[in-house]
Parts: sequence; C-alpha cells; structure tokens
Amino acid sequence: MFFIFRKIILLLVIALSFSTGFYLGSGGDDLKNVSVVQNVSTSTVAVIINSGLKATEVLPKVELVTGDTLFAVLERGLRKKGIEFSYKDYGGSMGVFITSIASTTNSSDKWWQYYVNGQYGNAGASTFKPLSGDVIEFKLTGEMPK
Repeated sequence: MFFIFRKIILLLVIALSFSTGFYLGSGGDDLKNVSVVQNVSTSTVAVIINSGLKATEVLPKVELVTGDTLFAVLERGLRKKGIEFSYKDYGGSMGVFITSIASTTNSSDKWWQYYVNGQYGNAGASTFKPLSGDVIEFKLTGEMPK
C-alpha cells in the first residue's frame, strides 16, 4: 500500500511540475507579443465655415499634426467631411488664397477670411500655425478688421 501511495504522490508531483512549467513557459511567450498602449491625446482644432449665405458648417475636432499650417488643417478637415474647396497658390510669401469653400466663391466685394479665437488672422493661411484647442472661423466677408 505504501508503494501505491508513493507512486500516486510521485505522479502528482510530476503532473504539477509539468503544468507549472507549461503555464510559466507559455506566459513568457505571451509577454513577447504584448504591446504597450499609451494614452496619447490627439491635438485638435475646431473649424467653422460661415459663408453668411448657407448654414454654418462646423468641424469640431480636426486633427492637428505638429508643424501644420492653417491651410493643411482646413484641407484635412474639409476633405474628411467631403466638402469641396478651391484655392490659388501664389507661392513664396504670398502663399495660398482660398477662393471657394462648399461651392461658395469669392466675389469682388467678399472673400474668405479667417479668425482665430475671435481675432482676425494676421498671416496667410499657408503660413499661420494654429495651436491645439484653437477655434478657427472662416468667414465670407468684405469687412476689414478693426
């Protein structure tokens, strides 16, 4: 009887050793395939399109990539929403001039101008670099800033 009891104990020890080794061995492989997820917040800006003629279009969270110009942000937001726009690139320090947004085109007395956080934009859209959280409004207007 002692002999049978010894064999049972030996079998239990072998089974426990095998399962522990299997468990630990597979855990090591799993750790090789684990990716660390970081909580990275995405920088965004809000873009408002106000033609004064149609309903105002709001793009509440347009992705802002480091080094983006306002023109790049506008282009990304409008394309993502499927809104057509056109522009003329004068190159050099003149940069880009927005000529049409959502089928609303500049005229001789009104053109697309932008405001950042309520303040008139003092640089061209292709040179101004917005900051995360900015609210940018493009208005079709002939009013000159005060």
